[in-house]
Amino acid sequence: MDRGTRGVEYVIEESTTVSHLSGWIERDTGVRVGSQLVLLAPTGKELQKSDPLFHLVQQLREEDRLVVVFDVDPPSGSVKEQIRSLPIVIPASIQPFLQNPRQEVTWPHKKLVYSHGFHFAASEQAACRQFSQGIRVFILYLLNKIKDLNSASQAIAKSYEKASAKFDFFRESLKHDVEKYTEQAQKKDRITSNQIFESWKRSETDIERQSLNVRDELARAEAAMKRVNGDALEIQKLPKQAKADDLHNYVEKSVRLIESLRTIPVEGRREKENVMEIAQLVVRCLKQRDAFLQEHFAQRARLREVHSEVLSLAPLQGMLRHNLDAFSATVSKQQRRRQSDIWKLLSAAVHHKSGGGSSPSVRRSPSTPNASPMPSPMVGAQESALLFDSTSLATRKAVEENQVARSHLQEFVHKNKLDDYD
Repeated sequence: MDRGTRGVEYVIEESTTVSHLSGWIERDTGVRVGSQLVLLAPTGKELQKSDPLFHLVQQLREEDRLVVVFDVDPPSGSVKEQIRSLPIVIPASIQPFLQNPRQEVTWPHKKLVYSHGFHFAASEQAACRQFSQGIRVFILYLLNKIKDLNSASQAIAKSYEKASAKFDFFRESLKHDVEKYTEQAQKKDRITSNQIFESWKRSETDIERQSLNVRDELARAEAAMKRVNGDALEIQKLPKQAKADDLHNYVEKSVRLIESLRTIPVEGRREKENVMEIAQLVVRCLKQRDAFLQEHFAQRARLREVHSEVLSLAPLQGMLRHNLDAFSATVSKQQRRRQSDIWKLLSAAVHHKSGGGSSPSVRRSPSTPNASPMPSPMVGAQESALLFDSTSLATRKAVEENQVARSHLQEFVHKNKLDDYD
């Protein structure tokens, strides 16, 4: 549709693919295979190189068996230069009379010139209609792509909402665990680990930073989606290229001129006459064609801009989905890691209570016989032991409180559908 090539017909077989068609189009039009956007006319569907063309076309009516090829490479030159580059074939019998329409010719030659004028107007009308149809197909393709982008955007929004709920649950449970950690740290009999406690704080900071990055990317994607949706409304309101239909008037006028020649009796025909009427009609047809092409190329330039925005939004959404999945996976990973740390605390407390002895990572309280003075359990001290109350009563109470708190958090999980930690 960009090179102004008149309709090209191909015969396809069952083994013919879109790749074969693209090769033929490159041979006949000069549009590189890598630059071709091949669209099926009735639906605006983009055809992939490996698609079996025969089965796709076989399902269509004969009049709908049409593909439109759009050159995605940016055009070179101004609009006037692009219009001049389009092929136009003015019949040789008419060309002399465009400069000198009063030149007289014989009656048989006059009929020939009028006939060629009709075919010229009809062919230009057909070419402009093909251009207009190509624009409509390309608009349909863009609207389908924008619809797909909106569906992807909605899916991303749902994933972000789910990931945010996961993060809310993570922070809520972390707050509870930190409160319990701090409460136990104030007691005499304890088992401490600053390494675990610091890792909890770092995990929240890291995830918060990752969350901010995802929110920024989501905001950019939403802004781009808003612009693209605005473009979709705009291109649906593009005016119909009525000038393509106006060319039909010149076709009808040329037919009437030919019919008028037939009504002149033989005795009323002059030996030589001019062909001014058909020459003027061809000139007006050319002017109408230029006006149509000006409008066509202006619309095509705008659609190129929309196409560029659509192409740039798809990778942005892909990157956002990847980062959102990574964010959700990180939240799940850190949540599981802290759960493991909690079980380490419980295990160390039970081990210490049962008299299993102390280990390098376990410090007993000063009330324990032969125990050395305990350093302060404040965060930041160089401690690598686990913190938990080692008395049986406090241990049972801590376990019960932890179970109650976890049951509340589990209800929060079910309510927000966060069971599927990856």
